[in-house]
Amino acid sequence: MFPQRCPRLQYRSAGQDINKAVARMLRARIAMMVVLAAAAGVARAAGGTVAVAGQDQVSWGQEAWRLEPGETFQFTVTFAQIPARAWRLVVEGDHVQSDVLIRRVADGSLLYAARNESRHDVPVPWGRGESITVALSPGRTGGGLYTVTFFGPPPETLPASYSYRVNRALEAFEAGERVRARRLCEQALAEDPQDADATALMAAFRSDDRLAVAEARLAAGDAVGALARCDSLLAGDPVLPDWAHGRLQRCRGEALQTLARPFEALDAFTLSLAYSTSPRDRAEVHLRLGRLFRALDNPAQAREAFGLARREGLPPDLDAEAARALADLAAPEPGKD
Repeated sequence: MFPQRCPRLQYRSAGQDINKAVARMLRARIAMMVVLAAAAGVARAAGGTVAVAGQDQVSWGQEAWRLEPGETFQFTVTFAQIPARAWRLVVEGDHVQSDVLIRRVADGSLLYAARNESRHDVPVPWGRGESITVALSPGRTGGGLYTVTFFGPPPETLPASYSYRVNRALEAFEAGERVRARRLCEQALAEDPQDADATALMAAFRSDDRLAVAEARLAAGDAVGALARCDSLLAGDPVLPDWAHGRLQRCRGEALQTLARPFEALDAFTLSLAYSTSPRDRAEVHLRLGRLFRALDNPAQAREAFGLARREGLPPDLDAEAARALADLAAPEPGKD
């Protein structure tokens, strides 16, 4: 059996209000990982503390073990030891290589595995209820002294952390697995009905459901019903995340164009573009602006919009539509009709 040992870590807990919009939750989670990634590479040169973009990167603890070829050392890290939203595990072997395997305790899922590296720098998404096991063994260069350092934000500045299932839901949401993300949120709320973060994610999913109803009405030819649904959602939930605002305004724009209200449609598409959070979303708004400008007999702006749509990246069928539109709108040569 592997020896068990927990790193000796000192900490103080702290918290802050958590924004209820899922987009803000995702950005906060990603931003913390980016900050830690940027700082970890230079932390040693600054004696364990480095300032990056207004956020200090500090060492929460360090352990060193000497291992012989064939030996494996395993230890566990729990949320109680590092109550942060994200942190980094750095394993260094000086001039010797090591193999590192990291699994989540809750479900046994693999977080990281790499062999024969002299340095492992592992970002760890973290939250309430999280724990991992780390197995460390010598690489092909043989045994030696291995140092493990735990990097994270200063204890006095820690943002409140998400629960285990909310973290998994955020990962599923980012991967486009919305059904799984919703199921994980439901499980989180079943375990803790007071989980504010799971409640916020579920509210975002409900917004998405209501959006889908409006889009379905538009697809069925009910522009009046779709517009009414969009306006009702905007009036009833002023703190919608950006992606939801973008989709709502895009749906409104299409409904308004169908109802022969082109200048209101232009305003809606412009707002949709401002709220869109991904190149794909922006591409689809530019496509709709191209259609609108072409209907308004404005070929110059139509060409620009269709071109931007293609550059942002459309799915194949819509890209083909934009390409055909650009060919149809090609400017005539000078001197020809």
